[in-house]
Amino acid sequence: AIVARLMGATDRFVATRLAVRALSWGAAGAVVGVLTAIPVVLLIADRWAPFAGREGLKPGIDGALSALPMQLWLALGATPLTIGIAAFATVFVAVSRWLRTVP
Repeated sequence: AIVARLMGATDRFVATRLAVRALSWGAAGAVVGVLTAIPVVLLIADRWAPFAGREGLKPGIDGALSALPMQLWLALGATPLTIGIAAFATVFVAVSRWLRTVP
């Protein structure tokens, strides 16, 4: 970051480049986390179905999709975007503040 600044890069450019990197890493990590969580969530839904007065999961993708409310599927889908935006904002602000202290 400091070398790029010495070569004439603006603070905003350096902060944006690092923040975009954080966004991609954060979103990729969230995708892995969501893909890991889906089987666990479906297993819990299957085990708790009798307590909700329903049968267990039906075989196939339709059974998995109908086992959980649509809001949960939308929340799982939005997680990588949300985490990516949070990572971008955090790194952008932190790097911008740090670069202000560097002569």
